[in-house]
Amino acid sequence: MANTVSGFYQTLVAAANEASQALVGTTSYLDNVYVNYKPETGQVGQTVNVVIPAQTSSQVSDLGAGDFVINDVTETTTPIVFNKHPGTAYIIRDFEQFNSPQDIRETFLDSYIKGVAEYVNAQIAALITPTNFNSYTPPQSASYRVIDEPSIASAMGQLATGKIPVNDFENFFLTTHPYVYYKMAGSTFWSANSQVGYQLAGQIRQGAMLGQQYGAQVGLDQAQPGNVPTAVTGTVGATNGSAAVTGSGTSFSTQLAVGQWLVFSNDPTKTPYQILTITSNTALTLAANYAGTTATGLTANFEGYQNFLFHRHAIALAVRPLPKPDGRVVDFMYIPYKKLLIRVQLGYNQLKDGYVVTLDAGYGLKVIRPDHGIIVNS
Repeated sequence: MANTVSGFYQTLVAAANEASQALVGTTSYLDNVYVNYKPETGQVGQTVNVVIPAQTSSQVSDLGAGDFVINDVTETTTPIVFNKHPGTAYIIRDFEQFNSPQDIRETFLDSYIKGVAEYVNAQIAALITPTNFNSYTPPQSASYRVIDEPSIASAMGQLATGKIPVNDFENFFLTTHPYVYYKMAGSTFWSANSQVGYQLAGQIRQGAMLGQQYGAQVGLDQAQPGNVPTAVTGTVGATNGSAAVTGSGTSFSTQLAVGQWLVFSNDPTKTPYQILTITSNTALTLAANYAGTTATGLTANFEGYQNFLFHRHAIALAVRPLPKPDGRVVDFMYIPYKKLLIRVQLGYNQLKDGYVVTLDAGYGLKVIRPDHGIIVNS
């Protein structure tokens, strides 16, 4: 029974141990980025120097008949600010509320640990922008909301040309939005027996788990930015049976890009049309003839999903334990979960007239190798 301070703390410890093993989430970015963990305490706001894993060396040369050239052992580091500090707190006034680890987990522990993992994962996903990863030209899939073979081949080819270790299969990932992922699971390119084999196709059908293809482990992430339709400036005109689109007050050349998808306001089916060419700010052509009703003065949205093909070393997560509190007045422990280290503290708060449980974690986050990732649009 957790009816004393020590009893509650022991129950909390048991609950934390169970939670750290049982919770599972679709946090692909958190699971797959490079994590630099050091046991020394991290103070929020400090800068930590993170070692970047070496992948190439310029210190190898042909010795011929000569002697070895002795080099110092060097390492490349990058500064990362340890400035992320997600946390929450709960007041406990009646220990009888929590007589078992399950009570504690169901009431607040599970939700927080899951929440902090999803928070960190979302912070990583937010780094996947054309500004941060601009070393290559993002391929545009010709299939709506599905990554097609030419676009994934183009992405992998650009990375290979950039001398990225594309055959490092354990460290290469293709992360997609859930909607795109499940559309891909139904695509013959990604799942047909003739292309990936009967056994793997069976796994896809049973567990919706796409296998490794083009050297990348394929997965979804619920934090991947979704499709946000953006209004085309001005109005447009489209003619049934024609691929030509005209604009009035539009900026096609600067606002739109070849390969993007347009949805017209007067189309009740919301059929997406891919842009084939853009000839001016007021004229473009579609890849297929417009099947809707002829009209002018229409509004339109351009839309699409962003996916990411990357090597683990594109982004670094610096994890350090937060400082230990004074053990004479606060009970504390650390919960390892999904590469994070969550600090749990229990202490009496006279202002709240109860015992307060706090949970927090600390980390730093940074894009360290922009050339190790490429955005794939669909």
